[in-house]
Amino acid sequence: MTSLSADWTHRRGDLLGSRFVRGNVAEAKPRVAWTWKPAHGGRVDQIRIAGDSIYVVTMPPGLPGWTHAMVHILDAKLGKERVSRRLPDPAPVGALALGPRSLHLAVAGDTVAPYHYALERETLRPQRRTALPLVTSGLEDDVLDLWAPSDERVAVEVELGAERARRFGWVDLASRRGSLRAHEGGLAAGDRGGPPRDAAVSGEFLVVPVPGAIGPPQSAAGAHRMGVSEVTGGGEASKGSSPPPAAVWVLSSLEQPVAATTIIGGESSVTCVFAAMATGGENDLDVEVLTMDRATSVVRQRHFARMSGAPARAFSGFRGVRTPAGNLYLQPVVAGGASWGLALRLSSGAGAQEGVLLGPRGVNLCFGTDDALVVLREKAAGIVTLAALDAQSTGGLQGRRAKSLWALDVADAGEGVVAYAGQPGIVLRSTKAVSLVALA
Repeated sequence: MTSLSADWTHRRGDLLGSRFVRGNVAEAKPRVAWTWKPAHGGRVDQIRIAGDSIYVVTMPPGLPGWTHAMVHILDAKLGKERVSRRLPDPAPVGALALGPRSLHLAVAGDTVAPYHYALERETLRPQRRTALPLVTSGLEDDVLDLWAPSDERVAVEVELGAERARRFGWVDLASRRGSLRAHEGGLAAGDRGGPPRDAAVSGEFLVVPVPGAIGPPQSAAGAHRMGVSEVTGGGEASKGSSPPPAAVWVLSSLEQPVAATTIIGGESSVTCVFAAMATGGENDLDVEVLTMDRATSVVRQRHFARMSGAPARAFSGFRGVRTPAGNLYLQPVVAGGASWGLALRLSSGAGAQEGVLLGPRGVNLCFGTDDALVVLREKAAGIVTLAALDAQSTGGLQGRRAKSLWALDVADAGEGVVAYAGQPGIVLRSTKAVSLVALA
């Protein structure tokens, strides 16, 4: 089996995830090794992969407010369930993260205020249950995303019901100290319960987008860094508290209002992507890309590009994929989560930008390896096609469809399928099952 190792940010729903994967898949002969479905017949919600373990969160069928989420550990090679645990609060899991020794979960629901759980990674033995100190309005709050660079302090993205706003913050789990930073306020009704906004942990910092304001006063979009040291001062965060915004780490130089900001974490750098509708072009996007060294803040890479040929007014963000060779692929996503069948390729050096045709609309760019781009497309009747495209071309992708190295149809895969990389192969998660595609 081919071994794949990954360093990526996970999103709830994985609409705008960032992927960075090492491995070789071009010569693989893929096959479905096993499929697992929860015995209770409910929904598969989220997964994370570490070594030969797959962590799965499921929701049994039942009335909202009465069902308790289940956590399972699967053997990645065999697809067998090692252990499971039922969480005590009757609420769905909003966010899931793997710490060095613990599995971290955040739950929130219509009848339960946000709580944080820490479970032992091998046995799921309960270690801590903590009411999140960032709550401002109780049952209307939600936790959209969670990062766990350590088992003592976690970073969160929350949606505050009463304020109708998004906030990022750090929480010290032992002292229950926390800090919130303003991200955006005045959410429209349609934004409530929407996907998380992009962010990435880089060392002891959480890098988050600054959306900018049309004004007055007008401010540019950018990204700022929140240090984990912010939680060490003062006591427990009081309800409604929000420290003033931190200094902006990097600013966009686009003159027109930025429509979306994407933050992509890497091994030693953070990439900030800013996109805005081009002046005078309804189907054009102006894109600015800045890659910052996470230790020194030096700009490693700066790109300005124009992306044409798609309905830019429906644009809502990018799927960002960075390959081990340093190339960056940006696949636009439109409102509702559908993706265009094309991507923008930006080289790690001074090479020109390229348009890459991945296939028809609905093909999702999953991740890039050393020798391929892995894509996924849902078809009718629950069939999913997983494919590898040639990523070694030097200019040959311009103006034509990327060459397919192999493709595999997975029957009865279900809906909402997302592909993850793991040591045994590629893991597919749908709303009803988890499958392993072995790369022999």
